[in-house]
Parts: sequence; structure tokens; C-alpha cells
Amino acid sequence: DLPSFPTRRSSDLLVMSVGLFLSSYAPSLLFLYISYGLLLGIGTSLCATMALIVSADYFDKHLSLATGIVASGSSFGTVVFPPTLQLIVQRYGWESSFRIMGLGGIMMAITGLVYRSVNRQNHVPLGAERNQCFDMSVLNNRGFVLWTVATTIAGFGYFIPHFFLVSKSI
Repeated sequence: DLPSFPTRRSSDLLVMSVGLFLSSYAPSLLFLYISYGLLLGIGTSLCATMALIVSADYFDKHLSLATGIVASGSSFGTVVFPPTLQLIVQRYGWESSFRIMGLGGIMMAITGLVYRSVNRQNHVPLGAERNQCFDMSVLNNRGFVLWTVATTIAGFGYFIPHFFLVSKSI
């Protein structure tokens, strides 16, 4: 039996939370690169993708509105998250801040278990011989590979204002 969207989405949030919790115990900068940069980055990226997929799974008539609302959540978070994080770090320290954010991710993972996949008439399930988590056939599409590489490179500079320019934004 293939995993449904909620199971996958919750596991992505757990990857994100584990990255945050491990970051709070970082003994070195290299450890922080792996725990925060790699684990949190992968978990966060997978969560954003799943949010768009789930909204497309639930909406037909108002799909563009639902997708717009989901996509605007990241813009709202960009405005709200840095000052809030700065206050939490000033009040509790960076180690506890990572733990608080990790706890938030775990709470979101628990709420993600409430969602159920919608059975569609045109839904084509993957065969038993296909691995849903590691389907590498998508790498044969050159447009997809180019898009993935370009967005990865763009992502290196995208989050810099969130962390290094917070004091200038308040």
C-alpha cells in the first residue's frame, strides 16, 4: 500500500524538526552546516512542495485561488518570521530558539496527520514495482533538471536577508 500525502508531508516536517533540534546541540560550524543547512533545507523544501500538491489535490473549481493562498504563505512568513525569530533569540538564546522552532515543526507534523488523500477518478496510482520516494526517471527530463539546478543556485542567495539583515528591517 502506497503512503498517502499526509504521511509524506508529516515525514518532511519531521526531517525539518530533526535538523532544528540537532542544530541546537551543534558542537561546531561544520555540524551546523549539515544539521541546519542540509537537514532543515531538505525538510523545508519538501514541505513547500507538498503544500502546493495537497492544495491541488483538494481543489478543482478554485484551484488558482487556493494555490495563490498557499504560495502567499511564504511571503507572509518572510515578513513575520525574521523579527519574531530575532525576539526569540534575544529572549531565549539561539540553542533554545532552535528547539522552539523544532517543536513547532513537530506540532505541524501532528496536524498533518489529519489530512487524507482525496480519491480522484482520474488518479493513476504507481505500480508496486515503482518506488514512490526515489523515482529517478524524472531526471530524464532536461527541462526539469535545468529548472531544479537553477532554483537551487537561486536559493543560495534567497534566504540571506532573513538571517543577516534582520536588524535593518526592524
